[in-house]
Amino acid sequence: MKKVLLLICCVAGSVLGLAQHKFSIGLGTGLGTYAMEDLRSYESISGDMKVISNYPPYVFWTGKLSMTLENEFRVGLAYGLYSTGYKKAYADYSGLIKAEHIIKGDNVGVVIEKGFWKRNHFSLSADFGLFYGWSELKRQYTIEYYSAPQFNDTSTSKYFSRSISMAPNMAISYRLFERISINGSLGFCYDFRGDLKSNTSGTNYLPKYPHSNEASQSDWTGLRLGLSTTYCF
Repeated sequence: MKKVLLLICCVAGSVLGLAQHKFSIGLGTGLGTYAMEDLRSYESISGDMKVISNYPPYVFWTGKLSMTLENEFRVGLAYGLYSTGYKKAYADYSGLIKAEHIIKGDNVGVVIEKGFWKRNHFSLSADFGLFYGWSELKRQYTIEYYSAPQFNDTSTSKYFSRSISMAPNMAISYRLFERISINGSLGFCYDFRGDLKSNTSGTNYLPKYPHSNEASQSDWTGLRLGLSTTYCF
């Protein structure tokens, strides 16, 4: 992971040192699917509790700063923000039991892009990104008793992970104005996953399943469908 961070820093230095080149900045959103196989398996033991959501597809946000090189090549830095979650609950006349889990992921990385077709206001491109990411899983449990003596208790725990991911992507763009374009994209992210632990340097892992000695892992692998706008300067 240190080598990936060093690569990202080197690209950032190169971009800042070549101000005479043409730059673009892009902001986008989209919908992603997220594997989270370990977390889905762990939470599949629900008993009488009803599963309301189980790490479904959810909205993500992205930002990218790129520099145009020769032959329609572009290189840049990109940032992404992702989230998904899990919820289950059971309620009757006597009380409520509820579990809510939210996992959020940030990543930063290097993207290399190549334009290969252009006609009038339309163009097609492909890119490949290499990212370093960090995730936070927040697990919250609530128990309420309605009858006397009334009781209400909420407990919260957090787990963290680090991982490397790579993401090929295809995009179609339409130039609205001389410097502004809108882009639609379809891609896939492969996450090499990271162990979820209670702190970034500790050994207290979230078990893969109850009473397991294996650690659960965050896994952002999945499809990405995006929409963005780009400004060239």
